[in-house]
Amino acid sequence: MRQWVYVCVLLALVATAACGAEGEMGLGVKLGSMGIGLDYTIGVNEKLNVRVVGNFFSYTYDDFEFDDDDEDEAAIDEVVDEIEVTLDLMSLGALADWHPWANGFRLSAGAFYNGNEVDLSVTTDSTIEIDDVDYDVSRLDGKIDFGAFAPYVGIGWGNAAEADQRWSFVFDLGLMLQGSADIALTASASDPTLQNQLNAAIDNEIEDLEDDVEDFTVYPVLALGASYTF
Repeated sequence: MRQWVYVCVLLALVATAACGAEGEMGLGVKLGSMGIGLDYTIGVNEKLNVRVVGNFFSYTYDDFEFDDDDEDEAAIDEVVDEIEVTLDLMSLGALADWHPWANGFRLSAGAFYNGNEVDLSVTTDSTIEIDDVDYDVSRLDGKIDFGAFAPYVGIGWGNAAEADQRWSFVFDLGLMLQGSADIALTASASDPTLQNQLNAAIDNEIEDLEDDVEDFTVYPVLALGASYTF
């Protein structure tokens, strides 16, 4: 429910700006670090636009190959039957673009609903070491995601609300402040009497993992594309 509150607030901000729009409107298509992107730009005045930004991308990879000559990789290969990693990128944002020289150059600020996440599943018929203890588990599932609200600042080029030209090149370079990662791990012990001990070990492992990734609070944004002015 809270995610939809963020989405509604972002759209309400854009709708408010659209009511005072004086310029053209445009649609952009981009490809970059946030996935495949669609921009809808509304011209407020000569130097100010607002944009609704949506990005999406999904990819699953399970064709992992381990080097038997590498001790660490060989050890993983011995205990793991299959590893599957799924990357899901999904974000929705509302941005204000200021064009200080009334040309393509822009300074952008706003916020995103951040639905980006990574899912991991591991199947095994052997033991897995968790918090320095070996456990017999058949499957281990994990997820990494972030806070739903993510402020954004950046620079770029392109003005889809400029009436002088229909088609134009667009470029974005910025930072999405996504906050610290939230990590979830679940596993079922083959011996039910060890489940509570396994759960405690997983909690300790999660704390260590979150400490390892606590510095990755900023998501770099780079995107290239084209826009069309209506």
